[in-house]
Amino acid sequence: MVEETGLLVEVIGEAGECTMRREGKGRRHVFFLMRATGQTPDWPHHDGRDTFLIDPEKVTRYMGQTAYGEIWEACRERVKELCQANQTSPE
Repeated sequence: MVEETGLLVEVIGEAGECTMRREGKGRRHVFFLMRATGQTPDWPHHDGRDTFLIDPEKVTRYMGQTAYGEIWEACRERVKELCQANQTSPE
């Protein structure tokens, strides 16, 4: 599957959901955990501009007390487990 930033990804599962106001209406947003498996030619146009790869240990400082922060806290341990498994699994 191609993610909107140009990464090829495998969807791992749902991370969480929240409702945010946009254009005067409450909009439901659902977030997913994904594992990057490759890149498309679009990736360099996003990397470091509107998309940033961040160590899981540092994510909390960027999310703060927001709906995004609540979703992060709900899936943080799962992300850390996935990262550790990816580092130790043979390629």
